Parts: sequence; C-alpha cells; structure tokens
Amino acid sequence: MTTLSPPPARENDMQSAAPASRWRRLIPRSRRGKTAVAGGLAVLLVAGVLGATYETSPGGALWGAEKAVFPGHAQDVALAAVVNDLKNAQDILGGGQQPTPDQLTDARTSLNQAKQDLDYLSPSPQGTTCRTSICN
Repeated sequence: MTTLSPPPARENDMQSAAPASRWRRLIPRSRRGKTAVAGGLAVLLVAGVLGATYETSPGGALWGAEKAVFPGHAQDVALAAVVNDLKNAQDILGGGQQPTPDQLTDARTSLNQAKQDLDYLSPSPQGTTCRTSICN
C-alpha cells in the first residue's frame, strides 16, 4: 500500500505571515464592532459641529446655523455684542475729558459696529420703533 504525501510546496506559497499592523489591531473585525465605531465617530462629529455652532459670534461662518439650531442663544449673543459695542463707545466718550481724535475714531468704530450688530437681532414683537430711533 502506498501512502499519499502532500504535493511539494512552491516558493511563493511559503511566504511568512507578517504580523498585523499596530493600527489594524484597533479596527474591529466584526460588522457590529465596525458599526459601533462608525456610530461613535458620527456622534463625535455632530457634537463638535454643534459645539462650534453654539460658540460662534454674529457674522461668523456658522451664525446662520446657530440662529436655526439655538435661536434663543443666538438672540442673547447678538444682544450682548450690541451692548458691548455701546459700552466701549460710552467708556471712550464718558471719561469727562475731551477725547483725542484717535479716541473719537475708536468710539465711532464701536458705534458703527453696534449698528451693524443690530441687524443680527430678530425683530421684537412690539415693532421696530426702538430700533429705528437707535439707528438714526
């Protein structure tokens, strides 16, 4: 009786198995694991975008998104910007002394910025009588 032996090995079949890379070991192999990792990354992305949207200032790139997602906060931020600009102008002009030309320029810049920031406020339910009197 003859015994069967395996066929002779070829050179290209005998490649040594290289160990998995360090990063490959971090990626899950199962579909459920990959789905969990993808879901976690999606949550982090959405949270990052919402955080950046919440922290944007009037006129910023994400200002429109903030007004849509956080309308109350957007109104508060816009109002705070107007108040800060008016306080800057008041601090410059309310010193009790004659302001220098540079101080007058800074005060005018603050007032113009406040006027522009008024555009970011939503209209009040009482109408715009107060707003038009401030702008004129």
